[in-house]
Parts: sequence; structure tokens; C-alpha cells
Amino acid sequence: MLDATARSLIAVIRDAVGRYLAPVTALFSLPVTFLMSNHAYYFGFVPVPLRAAPTPTSAAAAR
Repeated sequence: MLDATARSLIAVIRDAVGRYLAPVTALFSLPVTFLMSNHAYYFGFVPVPLRAAPTPTSAAAAR
């Protein structure tokens, strides 16, 4: 299910915006951790962008 959610996120996000995924996730974490517990955020939400983010090997292979 996590892989399917990450693939859906990849389908929505354009390639040009993908490199800003980490800063957006970091800025998004501040207000969200006030609304929900840390465990729910870091174990429920953060794995999705981590799976969607390009790895250094996949980025090098795309060039």
C-alpha cells in the first residue's frame, strides 16, 4: 500500500517540483506535528515522500 501511495504521489508531482520535496516536507512538518502526534506524522506520512523521492542511483541512471 505504501508503494501504491508513493506511485500516486509521483504521478501527481512534476519532475521540476520533485527536487523540492524534502524542503516542502520539512516546512510541512512544523504545523502538522502540532496537530497530530509525532509518531503518527513520522511513521504515517513521512514514509510516503521517502518512497517517492528519487534516490541518487535512480537520478544518475536517468541522465
